[in-house]
Amino acid sequence: MEWAFTLEGQPSNETIFVRVPDGTTPPNVGEKVTADGMLAGIYYVKEREFMASFPYENAGNLKFGWTFVLKSKP
Repeated sequence: MEWAFTLEGQPSNETIFVRVPDGTTPPNVGEKVTADGMLAGIYYVKEREFMASFPYENAGNLKFGWTFVLKSKP
């Protein structure tokens, strides 16, 4: 499963994608998230949405995951 993180106010082309193990519990709105790497810091989940992409016949695999918008203050 993939999760996509975008900082509040940033364009969608700056979204960071992270592969997480199936069954991992996604953070809730308002929950604190600590990030390493390109988004290093402490953030809070402003929005979350479950996304699914259903492929056309013989066009690939089902893809699904969570998208999150993060903010720097609660």
